[in-house]
Amino acid sequence: LEQLLEILDQLDEFVGRPSVDVAAVSDTTELTVNVNGNGHSTNGKKIISAKVKKLVRARKDQEALALSQQLVRDHPNNIIAWRSYVYTLIKIGLPQEAVIAGRKMLEMERFLDDAAAVLIFINALIEAEELEEAIERGMHAIEDHPDDTVGYGTLAKGRIRAGQPQEAVVLLEKALQMDPQDPVVRIILANAYVQTGRAQDALDVLDCIAVPDLGWAPAAYIWRARAYGAQGKTAMAEEAIDEARSLFSSDFRFLHKLDREDEWLIGGFDVNGGMGQATRGESTVRVSDI
Repeated sequence: LEQLLEILDQLDEFVGRPSVDVAAVSDTTELTVNVNGNGHSTNGKKIISAKVKKLVRARKDQEALALSQQLVRDHPNNIIAWRSYVYTLIKIGLPQEAVIAGRKMLEMERFLDDAAAVLIFINALIEAEELEEAIERGMHAIEDHPDDTVGYGTLAKGRIRAGQPQEAVVLLEKALQMDPQDPVVRIILANAYVQTGRAQDALDVLDCIAVPDLGWAPAAYIWRARAYGAQGKTAMAEEAIDEARSLFSSDFRFLHKLDREDEWLIGGFDVNGGMGQATRGESTVRVSDI
């Protein structure tokens, strides 16, 4: 615990500590969760704190970090607090710190078998470019939970980032057989299809994702746009981005991603440009960032 507090204090010095709504922090109702056999929340909403996620999406990075830190301080034995903290560090662009916090989380014996915590940590490793460990842990994750499509998707993201999109396709097509309606699997598979020159397959696999799936539909629009771009259909790509901007106008972090999309010609990037990145001139965008 002393090491944890030292890490938190170091991060405080990095970002400063803004004021936090104490009432929100002390409200523990969202830190209680029933999990299914794979260690995931049965309602899909309490993998992490809803308040933290809302702040992250609003690009209120300092507030999100302060809240997630306080949750861990106040509830050091609560897995949702820890997941929320590591998730926040990933999303605000501090992947190395996310890896440090994730290792501390998984050093606690009570959290070792929490599948969601393991997968969030793997995502931290991917963002920190520690791909060998991410892939190794991802392979263990699907061995431990062979029916869990989230594990397949996470491992596939690691494969894509490592420049192995075809291996990702194999994983994701297997996951899609297990759950044909999983929107996350479909989006990551579209990513892999675009990078393996299968733009039409990417569009086909995205067609089943409905707008009400608000948690993941924004990323579907980005990959729909990039698939059109790979086909040279720039106007349709721009239309997809404009539609996304209209539908998700309150998700400021996503809108920032759309602004980055507009900075480079959608039809002019190299989807096989190495290490899972799409490039245009001096600009780079991670194609595995969904």
